[in-house]
Amino acid sequence: MSVLIGIDLGTTSIKSCAFNDKGDLLSRSILPTVIEHSETGDGLNPHKLWENVLELLEKMVESVYPETIYGIGITSMAETVFPVSKSGKALANGIIWYDQCSRKEYDTFLELVSPEKIREITGLRPSWYFSASKILYYRDHLREVYKQTEMFLDVSGYIAFKLTGEKYMDVSLASRTMLLDLCSGSWSRYLVETAGIEMSTLPPIIPCGFPWGEVLPAIRRKLRLGNKTIVTTAGQDHIAAAYAAGVVTKDKILDSVGTSESVLSSTDLQTVQSDAFQKQQFFSAGYHAQKDIFYLLDGNPTGGYCIDWLLTKILVTDYRVLDNIKWKENSILFFPYLRNTMQGTGSARMENLTDMDDRDSLIQGVIEGMAFEFKRFVETLMLICGHLNAIKEIIAVGGGTRNRILMQIKSEVINKPIKVLKHADIASNLGAAMLSGIASGVFQKGWEGNYIRTYSEIYYPENQERLKFYQRKYEKYVESFPCKSW
Repeated sequence: MSVLIGIDLGTTSIKSCAFNDKGDLLSRSILPTVIEHSETGDGLNPHKLWENVLELLEKMVESVYPETIYGIGITSMAETVFPVSKSGKALANGIIWYDQCSRKEYDTFLELVSPEKIREITGLRPSWYFSASKILYYRDHLREVYKQTEMFLDVSGYIAFKLTGEKYMDVSLASRTMLLDLCSGSWSRYLVETAGIEMSTLPPIIPCGFPWGEVLPAIRRKLRLGNKTIVTTAGQDHIAAAYAAGVVTKDKILDSVGTSESVLSSTDLQTVQSDAFQKQQFFSAGYHAQKDIFYLLDGNPTGGYCIDWLLTKILVTDYRVLDNIKWKENSILFFPYLRNTMQGTGSARMENLTDMDDRDSLIQGVIEGMAFEFKRFVETLMLICGHLNAIKEIIAVGGGTRNRILMQIKSEVINKPIKVLKHADIASNLGAAMLSGIASGVFQKGWEGNYIRTYSEIYYPENQERLKFYQRKYEKYVESFPCKSW
């Protein structure tokens, strides 16, 4: 039996899972992500991150035969980068993707390059949270760090470097830097030089599933691995999940719900270059984990967190309260952007509260707002792709799929079935593990023939009364939508 490890370096937690070559889960382990808070913002500590990854790998080899581990695949949050010296030392914490400390650098960059030009080159809707602004922050505020930096490595790339000694960035994660030329798949010299970033500080770009190399001898001995365990990266966590869920064709949509929520579909370069995409203020494009495929992606930084926020900070209760919610029509409109939009053009708000509203209607209103935003994403995506009625499957992954009331209301709002992937909360790990199977040669022609995709639950839109109510209420939501255009 071949064992494949998938590691997901997330905003909230770090998860490591062992799978066999059929995609069956053999073992899993989890540790919290260490984010350090300071006056300048939130940072990801690279040294503690590496210590935790090693600890998780040690737990993995205790549960399986170490010599059967052929591949280690790594996926992670995007946008965050570490400044790494020539000797391989991480020189500072990585600015966490949601931290807004680099907004000034972003605004300065936009004085040099128009948002339309950035979108044309990179496929991105420009924003402060992409890596370019963070690199400029290091340059302008941590000058000694920047001076000593040989390369900026993304989160997955840093861990892959610590395991193999090689420095790369996979093209999916490079897509989230706001410095990649999407057409060529290489760094945009124009954007890099205009920003004033040293081209030499950006790593060589490789595909997802590329074999970075074998685990270094010292680490291999410590973990008691066999002679040839190959390491690879699998792009951003949402992209790795899409790979596991089979969202690699245009007729499928991925709804990935964790702390944040992302809505994703696969596409081609022609669509990315079309006016329908280029003139659209929402959705960004990038390279998929599947070779020669692009994705369209947008989302809400707090798409999954809104419920946690409401229950723990406002109502001071826990998730058990959701089991007894009494559904009723209400007029509450909730716009679920507690950390602004991905584009920085709007914020959260709640409208139409009355003295008739109670705890249940507040919870229901927040969940409905999350579902309405999901529908808005899907409709925008379909307008870009030009095939509004061609969606055959919506597949949901992430920890948010455990919220049954959220999934049911989403199905009713979108008026389509929603399938929850088996092992939905570790879909990113599975995608990373499967790509490591390709990198290590366990799968000679891909892994689809080995893995049978199954679903733990399917939610159907069956209540006609609620369908009609949500259609009316969604129209009001769209009319009141608070985001500004660029």
